[in-house]
Amino acid sequence: MLEVADVLTVYHQAVAQVARILQRQLRETPRLETVSRRKMGEIRRRYEHRSSEPAAASHHVLGYFVQAHGESTIYAEACLPRGLLLGTLAHELAHAWQTEQGLHLKDAQVREGFAEWVAYRVLTVSGLPSLAERATRRDDVYGRGLRHFLNIENRFGYAGVVKRANGQEL
Repeated sequence: MLEVADVLTVYHQAVAQVARILQRQLRETPRLETVSRRKMGEIRRRYEHRSSEPAAASHHVLGYFVQAHGESTIYAEACLPRGLLLGTLAHELAHAWQTEQGLHLKDAQVREGFAEWVAYRVLTVSGLPSLAERATRRDDVYGRGLRHFLNIENRFGYAGVVKRANGQEL
């Protein structure tokens, strides 16, 4: 189990890697709060009515990004192994980026696929390619979305990924 200082180190690593991958810093770094599995479910239920995402409601999530009352918070499940925590934080930081861009994408595959692509890139550059590859085999909106963005990256490069992440067609 990671100590509080280790969790913050992983968070700072995720923030730095996401900024490098997206080629820009977030205007506001969200506050991080680690919570129990039960508390994560409560948080998700409290905020899911604001979200257009039915995908998160149907299964357990390890992280959740919330912007409410002028504050941004990333909730992450406590006691995650370092690599899983890093990927989860990167995914949620991608949602923070989407929010800062004013994107309220209704297409879950684009919204979650982009966040998974960011997590995939962070895990890969952090020396965890096997953990990143696991996500490509998922057969849900996250896995399909990730494969969609990896295909875009292969065909159109980074610019294509960002264009599609902004809800634009290629």
